Amino acid sequence: MSFCHQETKPWHMRCYNELEARNVHYLVSHAVQFSTIHITETGYTKSILDATHPVRTHLHACGIHDYDLQPQGVTGKKVLPACFLSECGMVQTQASLYRPCTKNGDPRIWFHNLRKTGFALPNDILLIIVYGDTLYVINITKIDIHACCIAHSQNPIKEFLHSFIGVMNATSHELLGIIREKLSSWQRAEVVADTGVGRSVESLLGIHMNSSQAPDYKGIEIKTTRRPNLPGVLRSFAPDWDISRLKRGRDIVEEYGYVQPGYAAKTLQVRVTAIQPNRQGLVLAVNLAQGLLELNYSAPQRGIVPVVAWRLERLHARVLEKHHETFWLEMESRKEGGWEYFRCRKVLHTKSPVISQMDVLLAQGDIVIDLSLCRPDGHGDNYLFKIARRAWGLLFPRVSAYTIN
Repeated sequence: MSFCHQETKPWHMRCYNELEARNVHYLVSHAVQFSTIHITETGYTKSILDATHPVRTHLHACGIHDYDLQPQGVTGKKVLPACFLSECGMVQTQASLYRPCTKNGDPRIWFHNLRKTGFALPNDILLIIVYGDTLYVINITKIDIHACCIAHSQNPIKEFLHSFIGVMNATSHELLGIIREKLSSWQRAEVVADTGVGRSVESLLGIHMNSSQAPDYKGIEIKTTRRPNLPGVLRSFAPDWDISRLKRGRDIVEEYGYVQPGYAAKTLQVRVTAIQPNRQGLVLAVNLAQGLLELNYSAPQRGIVPVVAWRLERLHARVLEKHHETFWLEMESRKEGGWEYFRCRKVLHTKSPVISQMDVLLAQGDIVIDLSLCRPDGHGDNYLFKIARRAWGLLFPRVSAYTIN
């Protein structure tokens, strides 16, 4: 995902009321992926709603739309099937996704007949769930989702969510079955390299190599490790260069890197935490006032010198997108005849990270960044965010373990 679009105005949504919070908590507890959108008075009157960053991230993660690739203007408009869901019925409609030629092409979304049907009013909050190629919309300001789902009689929301959750569980069971079939016996890695096992697992599971930020298998991210006690890799997230003092990895290396024996050029391969500066004087800082994660240089004479920064909101969105559901494969490995052989020992299954905990875990040193910049082997730059195993239960509320061998 390119994340090239920048918000031209700050995004704020009013706080959930008691019913809305209860609805959201119910869906989160069942690992349902969704986004919410607030209907403002202006948006309702003009039939224009802002497709905020959480909405855009959700649609992209589901593989249904990428606003960053959408041309501006009428010709670039995309229309998707949609459905208004309530305890009384289902109303088929459409959703228009577009970027106007004016106002920097700020992403928009509108649900046809929203006003005509009386489905929502200004200040209501709509919840969007993607199922197939359709956007299912629930007004969580008016509807008690939990009450619908435990009702003795059938209703559209109960039927839809039971079907949706059943499909989600079916996908994880399907993937687990493939892993047991393909990875329970010893397999030879395709290449002799640090990435050999991961690449071979993707091939065996029918996953094509690509640079996409989207999850690997039908919405499920797959991570492999030979050493299960090491921190789990969340993802490599490059800094937001537009708000950073230094503008590329090479610049960081020139100021703070070192020369390895036998090589002429500088490199930088270090771990950075918020607990204390490392040997290069680099340290993380969670700046909640400005909504940033900062990588700084702690200089004895000059104090704190900013290096690069990440927007916390964007980090949150990327982790939610990538790790909505993840299979962490613990691999057993051995060398034989110059080749590496591997098999899967255990799978840890996580869902629905509690993203509000991410900033706390960064500040406490439970989430760290491993910098691998300008490496002698010529591989690309990496800014690997990793979470300590002891902290998994703080970020992931649901961790299931499956033994393979």
